[in-house]
Amino acid sequence: MKTWSPDTCKCHVEEIYSGNTIIGGGVILFKCLAHLGVPDSDLYGVLYSNPDGENKRKNLVIKDLVENFVGKLSETKTNPDGSTYLWFKDTVKADWAFRGVNASRILTITLTGINLTNAEKTAVSTLLAARFGAGNVILEN
Repeated sequence: MKTWSPDTCKCHVEEIYSGNTIIGGGVILFKCLAHLGVPDSDLYGVLYSNPDGENKRKNLVIKDLVENFVGKLSETKTNPDGSTYLWFKDTVKADWAFRGVNASRILTITLTGINLTNAEKTAVSTLLAARFGAGNVILEN
């Protein structure tokens, strides 16, 4: 077992491993105020393992923005070893926050340093709604 805490809230859980594979969330060590109403048996899924788990959703939204809007939001960066990766342009900042309580918190992504056109905002919002369901991720720009 290992103790784990997402970067989306202050909850702490123990993960159960079989070798190097996570097979589930174990004991709930601490519940943050936002998740007090989530049953202990559901908390690990809400935080991580459900397809729309908060930590997974936040990470996938960032990945989708970086990969699907190359040139507008992101660009190729180079590591010290010469390998490359996609990440936000130096002028673009993506902040995120979850709002609400329990299992239905909404992720808000705020993009600064860029002015998206209405068509671009629609494209981003459409992508996020298709992937995560309407209203589960809100874009602010």
